[in-house]
Amino acid sequence: NMKIKRTLKSLAALMCAAVMAVSLAACSDNEEVTAQLIMYTSEPAIGIMGDGSIEILMAVIDDYDNALKEVMGGDYCTTDKDKEVIAACDKVFQSHQSKYPQVEGTMSIRKTFVISSSEGTIIKTYTYEPSK
Repeated sequence: NMKIKRTLKSLAALMCAAVMAVSLAACSDNEEVTAQLIMYTSEPAIGIMGDGSIEILMAVIDDYDNALKEVMGGDYCTTDKDKEVIAACDKVFQSHQSKYPQVEGTMSIRKTFVISSSEGTIIKTYTYEPSK
């Protein structure tokens, strides 16, 4: 009996996902609806010089992810927020210069249109150079 309940639950979840997928697809066919979902994500390629710990790297990444979430108002937004995203990430990068001098590498910010199949574009890349 538990098995049937579990199956029904997962069926309900599948139905829910299918309905969402259909309504998203309906959006993209109707040209009058210009609602688009835009995601800004961080793409770290960073490391640490000397005696650094993984926590520092996680903190660096979290700072960007939190700034992006704040600007988007969640996991995605419906309007272009390049300027706001870059301004917020510039602040994060500035604060890291003194806070995490041992970090090196790059942090790129990618903008993706959720419904499109393209992999999006990098709108800005920050370069970390460890202070000598």
